[in-house]
Amino acid sequence: MGTRISILLSISLTALAHADLYEFTANLSYEQNGSSHNLRITMLGNGGLIADPEIEGSELFSFSGSGTVEYQYVPGLWADIGDLSMELSHWPFFSWPLGTYTQDSTVPPIFLPPDLDSGSVTGVLSGTDITEDWDGQLLEGTGTLSFAGQGQEPPLQVDVEDWSIALVPNPGVGFGLLLGGSRLNRRRRTR
Repeated sequence: MGTRISILLSISLTALAHADLYEFTANLSYEQNGSSHNLRITMLGNGGLIADPEIEGSELFSFSGSGTVEYQYVPGLWADIGDLSMELSHWPFFSWPLGTYTQDSTVPPIFLPPDLDSGSVTGVLSGTDITEDWDGQLLEGTGTLSFAGQGQEPPLQVDVEDWSIALVPNPGVGFGLLLGGSRLNRRRRTR
C-alpha cells in the first residue's frame, strides 16, 4: 500500500514539474472625458516556446491563460470588474494578443468604468526579444490594447504601461522535497 502511494505521488509530481505555468500581469490606463482611468490584469496560463508555423527553423513564445480585470476606483482601492481570457504569440519581440472580456454582472453599472463592456480584446505588445539570451523566466514590455464589443464604438484604446509574463515556480517540487524529507525522518525514528 505504501509503495503504491509513493509511486502515484512520484508520477503526479513529475507531471507537475514539467508543466510550464506562467503569470501574465499588466498595468493599463486610458483617458476619457478629461479623466484618467487605471486598470490591471492578472492571468495564469500555459506557455512556452513552440516552432513557428510560418518561419521554418524559428520559435515563438505562446501563452494561453485566463484571469481578472480590476478597476481602480480611487488610489489604493481596486475592484474586480470582469474576466479576461487571452492568447499571445510572441516572436521575436512583438506580441499579438487576442482575447475576450466578460463584464462582471454582479458589479453595479454605476461603478463600472465608462465604455468598458463585454467583447473582444486585441492589441500589440512590445518588449523582450526572445532570440537574445532569453532565459525562459520573464518577458516584459509595453503596448496598447483595444476593447471592442457592446458599448464600445469606436473600440476603447487602452495604454499598457507595463506588462510581464513570469514563469511561476512550481510548488510541486517543494512539496515533493517536503514529503520526502518527512518520510526519511520518520524512518530514522522507527529504527
